[in-house]
Amino acid sequence: MEKLLFDKGYKYIILLFAVALGFFTISYTGFPQTESMTLVKQFLFVAIPVVTWLILSKKSFLALFHTLTLKGIFKAVLGTIIIYGASFILGVIYQFSTNFSARPNPITTSSIPWYGWIMNYFQLFGEEILTVAFLLAIFALVSKFLGYRASIIIASILSALIFAAAHYWTYGSLIHPLLLLTIPRLGFTFIFLKAEKKPSIVSSWITHSLFDSISFIIGSFL
Repeated sequence: MEKLLFDKGYKYIILLFAVALGFFTISYTGFPQTESMTLVKQFLFVAIPVVTWLILSKKSFLALFHTLTLKGIFKAVLGTIIIYGASFILGVIYQFSTNFSARPNPITTSSIPWYGWIMNYFQLFGEEILTVAFLLAIFALVSKFLGYRASIIIASILSALIFAAAHYWTYGSLIHPLLLLTIPRLGFTFIFLKAEKKPSIVSSWITHSLFDSISFIIGSFL
């Protein structure tokens, strides 16, 4: 975890600004609603924070990519099954206990070309970057006052809530993503931290991608 941290506090502010700018490009509806513009927005969503991170600290960015192992990949796949199972149960409970119906994810209700799917998985990597950026910034701040374990727990929870809240524009509701996406995000973050001996964003991206793939496939038949 230490290799991921910046040497200067102001760098976290710059990185979070870049993340916010990237998020703005993908969520802003004022751009032309064309297929090519969607691809551009997805690319910028990932590229802006990634390039910024590399400029701020190449060492920190490269530390995100710990070498994958078969054991780590197995943990990522197993994590997907466990996280999806927990999410499914939570979703059923939520659905039957309320009359609320959120707007479905557009991916499950539209026809997407093959390159669109590639860019969707590319976008999921950007969502990992977004979450980890907040995770590190919050951890760096909280760890000034608390120990490692407490700091990582607080940072994981807060970054998961931010991740879930960022899906407001997708589902047209804040309650829905906060209740149904916070738990999966905590699972992805756990995989990021624990699947390999050191934090690995590829591990959490694999889990995130598999989780969303299952959700999209099942959602397209419902």
